[in-house]
Amino acid sequence: MMNDILNKLKAPAICLVVIGALNGLISILTLLGGIARFAGIGGREWLPTKDAERFGFYVGTLVSY
Repeated sequence: MMNDILNKLKAPAICLVVIGALNGLISILTLLGGIARFAGIGGREWLPTKDAERFGFYVGTLVSY
């Protein structure tokens, strides 16, 4: 009886581990992309000219990551 339960749960457990690993990989790639953006790698992007707006832009970007 216990083996039947374990066999039924084996496939969903494997799927959860695989999906979790893929989610972790995508998260790491997103964070690396954000770090590259802040470091200025990959070209220039538009930034606000006023100091307060620039500060808000950076805080908003950091919070979103």
